[in-house]
Amino acid sequence: MTLRRDLFEQYQAFGFLVLRRLFSPAEAADLQNQFDAIIRVGETDETGIGRGTEEASAALRQQLAADERIQEVAESLLGDEYQFISMACTSYAADSPWHANSNIIQWALRLVKIAIYLDPLDARSGCLRVIPCSHRNSLRLLDPRWALAPDPLFGIRNRDVV
Repeated sequence: MTLRRDLFEQYQAFGFLVLRRLFSPAEAADLQNQFDAIIRVGETDETGIGRGTEEASAALRQQLAADERIQEVAESLLGDEYQFISMACTSYAADSPWHANSNIIQWALRLVKIAIYLDPLDARSGCLRVIPCSHRNSLRLLDPRWALAPDPLFGIRNRDVV
């Protein structure tokens, strides 16, 4: 499954893709069962965000990292010399603040985050909200000449800052 050219161009322009039904309903149900078991043995913080432990999620992380579909998405976006870095099992039950795609600041590397949403979500229940082109703000970190340029996304990134 190589990405169609229009999907690749959408990713290049906007910084995200939505690939619906990458897994069959039966596979999604199996992933949901595995994920629920991982979250049950993990910890949940005061805001309702649950995190699975490394030990509990090891088998699922290995299964997904080896899945051809996941590998093909990464390869289509990054080329065939990509490296899998990490995976987390996190359950959000609250309004998650805006956050960057990754806290890994290795700008010499091109990164892609692949998220799998197992629950049907909408605007009220916590659907993914993406700020198109926000991935392009990395210019501020790559080139010091951009450091003093206004950051049009500051208010969104820091919505708790008055």
